Amino acid sequence: MQTFCTYCSRDKTTTASLLPAWQRYQSSRIADIQRQAESMGIPFCILSGEFGLLDWDQPIPWYDHLLVADEVPQLASLVARQLSEKRILQLDYFTQSTKGS
Repeated sequence: MQTFCTYCSRDKTTTASLLPAWQRYQSSRIADIQRQAESMGIPFCILSGEFGLLDWDQPIPWYDHLLVADEVPQLASLVARQLSEKRILQLDYFTQSTKGS
């Protein structure tokens, strides 16, 4: 299965209750890529240093965590497992907005 993906953002809605990932992260890049994926009928996920691959609508709590180099191997193992569980065969990873593309 093809999936669009982008990284999370430092800026987050600080509401204490759970929010879908796309609402928690305050990023026009995330919103733009989510809209593009939806318009094309392609699943969309967000790569979080805290949670690994999040479905765009997955509820998450507020958190403040900056991924550090020592955590990368553990995160890579988590993401590999999540890719398998979600049956993602092609991951199109975006580091910028899809606007204009």
